[in-house]
Amino acid sequence: MLEPILLNAATHLNALGVPPWKDSTSELLARRNRVFRLVREALEHGSYQLDEILNTMVMLAAGIHTIGFPPLPKEPNPCSTPMLGMQWLDVYITRPLAEVHWSGVQRLLELHGGIHALTKYSLPFHLTLAGLMHSAMTATKPVYPFMQPDGQEFPDLSPLEYLRLGNAPTGLLELQGFSVLSSLGIPWDFASRFTHLRQLSWIIAEGLDLVDRQNLLDCRNMVQHRIMSLPESPVLLDPSDALFHTKVLAQALYNACRTAALLYSIHVTFPLPRPGAAKERLVPQLRNAIKTSIQHSECTDECRRVLFWCSIFGGIVSSVEKHRPWFVARCHDLGLRLGVQSWEQAREILLSFVWLDSACNEPGRNLWYEVMDLEKNFVA
Repeated sequence: MLEPILLNAATHLNALGVPPWKDSTSELLARRNRVFRLVREALEHGSYQLDEILNTMVMLAAGIHTIGFPPLPKEPNPCSTPMLGMQWLDVYITRPLAEVHWSGVQRLLELHGGIHALTKYSLPFHLTLAGLMHSAMTATKPVYPFMQPDGQEFPDLSPLEYLRLGNAPTGLLELQGFSVLSSLGIPWDFASRFTHLRQLSWIIAEGLDLVDRQNLLDCRNMVQHRIMSLPESPVLLDPSDALFHTKVLAQALYNACRTAALLYSIHVTFPLPRPGAAKERLVPQLRNAIKTSIQHSECTDECRRVLFWCSIFGGIVSSVEKHRPWFVARCHDLGLRLGVQSWEQAREILLSFVWLDSACNEPGRNLWYEVMDLEKNFVA
């Protein structure tokens, strides 16, 4: 295991812009080739400890494709979140995992009984954390359940329960603005995941010293895994079903919430240093879900409040040149229908969903100025 550990440490230093050797790239490539040879020989002869070979392959997947390349610059994040840089997210997920090595990890686990069969302490946690980072970068569902270091799955608790915060406002235990999802038939297990993201945002707003930092990060990762694991089709759409028309709205509204929550998470609670690739996948999905919901004949003001939050955050994270004008127009239209005439009124709606003032208030207000400019142009 010594060679893989040295390679991983050197790759980490290199990613931080602190080359461990004078000719860092050549030395890293030489060490990488030695690790490749060791892994190949171990797999060919079956002479390996499962935990050691998996650790090595995860290290390769996380860092090997950065060798020979300068660190990628961070992309602008409109949200000034206090979670930036925590747990080395700004170092380890500037690129997705190397697909060939990550696929190898998954295949090896299949051959040995799956992730629940691992007995080495902390390995299940590190594997699922690496997978979660990869999923966030690529906007795909996690491959494995989120595991604790002892090999057990994280308990199905809300953030307030997990962190034992019994003095939180009672409103955080309710669906609040997301209650319309439940009324349209979206299962509680799915709708409640948005409430968990809301609770996490409240905890961060109260101060990062409110709870133990490691417990907070575990909780953050647990919530991120749950949001990323949400299905795209929470209800069965059958045209012969008498409730088919209503279920079309339910699914569109739910997917608007799901994609908006994912965009919120990768900018605020699980901030990626380079969220551009995930945004390219998620923003068009959000636009389509909002459009379908708005055009539905059963879209009520409760639905429009949800869509207002989705549109505001979609606008915050979208570029001026591409999607932002579309979201500004949707915020304008929805604001008119809801009677929203000021940023204070808009913010009141947003706080009933998922919102962290310290990260979102300034970019949200700037977006609202653009909505108001659109209103002036209509009046003129």
